[in-house]
Amino acid sequence: MEPFYTELKNLRERQNIELAEIQNRTKIDQKFLAAIENGQFDVLPLPYIRLFLRAYVTEIGGNPDEALTQLEHYLSDREETPLPETPPDISETPAPVSEEKSIIPRSPKKLRSNLAKSAVLLVVWIFALIIIRKIFVEDKSVTTTPAAQFLTNGVEIVTEDQIRSDFVVFSSRDEVLDVSAPFSVKIVCTNPIGYRVTQDTLPTIPVSLPAGDQQTYSFEKSLEFLLNHSDGIMIYINGEIIRSLYSHPYPVRVSFTTNPTKITVKHYTPIS
Repeated sequence: MEPFYTELKNLRERQNIELAEIQNRTKIDQKFLAAIENGQFDVLPLPYIRLFLRAYVTEIGGNPDEALTQLEHYLSDREETPLPETPPDISETPAPVSEEKSIIPRSPKKLRSNLAKSAVLLVVWIFALIIIRKIFVEDKSVTTTPAAQFLTNGVEIVTEDQIRSDFVVFSSRDEVLDVSAPFSVKIVCTNPIGYRVTQDTLPTIPVSLPAGDQQTYSFEKSLEFLLNHSDGIMIYINGEIIRSLYSHPYPVRVSFTTNPTKITVKHYTPIS
């Protein structure tokens, strides 16, 4: 029986899909795609192995969940080592118990010396805390960034005001989708991404995803993302990848609506 990665390669070849096409759509380096088809998973960056495999299998029309399960079995089988045929010999003579050490009482003079050193260290420690507080807490001259624009990990989240004042629409595309409720949208990133998301009538919230992470959202009537960029970003609805979202270094708005189920993708560019 052929390994699962060989079956995936055969499936891609039957679909007449070139690795270069998958690289262009997913932004995954072709050498990593070739490594997947050759079973060389140790070549792939460890945090992205499952993310890259899912994106690859989705592009060739396979079942990503089944492929991930087969990957887990494959990696588990490779890591297994045979157990020893006989148990280790535990009949060795125990090490002799060391002789009891004599307890030597400390002299009063040495005790007073240790107490004095501890008191000095305590005073220095308290003084250091006071200085640190003055620098990082009480210094009001430090310029702070509005919380509405940045999250704790430092990723900037683009705002609607910035879109209106600094950007214009570069391209816009509407597409009717052949999917039905319940609606599940997943955003996957190979690069860090910040964005704002609005689900139905819920308030808009800022979100930050590190590289290699993903997030899933459900909605009934509408869902909208305002992305900082779309480099290394893939969005799926009910498992189907959104192909009208291409790599772009500037903000992108992705809007889903129902009746009929439709997506609108707007790529923005800075005002010259």
